[in-house]
Amino acid sequence: MVGVVGPVTMATSLWEVVSLPPVGLLLLLCLPLCLCQQPLVNFESPFPPLLECTRKVHPIVPYKALSPWMSGFSRPGVKDFSQLTLDLTRNQLIVGARNHLFRLSLSNASLLQAVEWGPDEDTKRSCQSKGKTEDECQNYIRVLLITGRRIFTCGTNAFTPSAPPGR
Repeated sequence: MVGVVGPVTMATSLWEVVSLPPVGLLLLLCLPLCLCQQPLVNFESPFPPLLECTRKVHPIVPYKALSPWMSGFSRPGVKDFSQLTLDLTRNQLIVGARNHLFRLSLSNASLLQAVEWGPDEDTKRSCQSKGKTEDECQNYIRVLLITGRRIFTCGTNAFTPSAPPGR
């Protein structure tokens, strides 16, 4: 048995698809006017504004003044620290750098774990054969995400992006 389909009509304009009554059209056209009007009632706070919120220029605090409350982390030969993510359940900071991943304690920025994750020599050679410099042909961490007790990370891997298996 063959089904018969009736004639198909197509809308020739937007107004045939969406029909607004004249009142609806008027309200739609007046909406921008209503949204940009000033309120009729002045809602001033009974409290004076805080000085910190109204300053045009904010204070500059020298590094030395803050240094007693700051912790630092560096590693010889490692540069381009670019990605950070917090693991608050473990009180840790995960740091991505060029060819490296680090786990640091949030309490004092001490190193808990370091993983070297650079591209292999074949991948580097392939990258350099395409006209890239040695600096460009490294593994720059671009994604650091924590989900539950797992870390998801992705790096450039000498222009061959990869995520480490099982990490």
